[in-house]
Amino acid sequence: MNVEELKKIREKTQREMDLRNGEKAIKVVVGMGTCGIAAGHRLVRYRMSTAEIVQAAKKARSQGLQTIVLQSGEDPWFTRDRLSDLIRDIKEQTNLSITLAVGERRYADYYAWKKAGADRYLLKHETASTDLFKTLRPGHKLAKRLKALRWLQELEYEVGSGNMVGLPGQTDEDLAADIQLFRELDFDIIGIGPFIAHPQTPLAAAGNGELEKALKVLAITRIITKDANLPATTAMGVLKSEGQRKALLVFSFP
Repeated sequence: MNVEELKKIREKTQREMDLRNGEKAIKVVVGMGTCGIAAGHRLVRYRMSTAEIVQAAKKARSQGLQTIVLQSGEDPWFTRDRLSDLIRDIKEQTNLSITLAVGERRYADYYAWKKAGADRYLLKHETASTDLFKTLRPGHKLAKRLKALRWLQELEYEVGSGNMVGLPGQTDEDLAADIQLFRELDFDIIGIGPFIAHPQTPLAAAGNGELEKALKVLAITRIITKDANLPATTAMGVLKSEGQRKALLVFSFP
């Protein structure tokens, strides 16, 4: 499947979408916006209040957890100042390590959040193919995404990135470029998992990626990167129940 075919799938399914179902995750989802891959669907947006988020962080701390992930879609409501205040409140009341996953933002935003106390930042590059990235994320550029990742490293965040295996139109050469990028940018955390087509997004008809290929990419990345933290992602267990166990068996942790 080439990029033009992917565009046709996007146009066809975009007219047939319904409300997207929520997903469970072991993290604090401070709000749900939309990423480029899911762009075009109708979405029920929600946001936790800052008080609710702080309360959730306090509960996590009381149960012995030492880190928390604040994740949202690319939602402009979470301004630089609002998120800075929230980070400071969580740090002051819990001293938890704070990981952010709020998408592409300005350098000044990343700087302010690091100064407020954020420790890590998760921002997947998704694919090293410029053309495929452009198709999956209309209006966005891979070069801008990579620039943001370099900014985060300059600011001394612990930086996590990653890709999806089995994207429509993706080639083995694209996957090799992903692995090369992992080595070049030397990320602290690398999340790798199969592409999973949601039935109510523009890529509904594209089909899922293959678990076995995702495991191969994970194994090669383990060899190439050596000391990066490679989690056995939840996506590995979606296609097959033993997926995460298999990911662990290919030495997904150093």
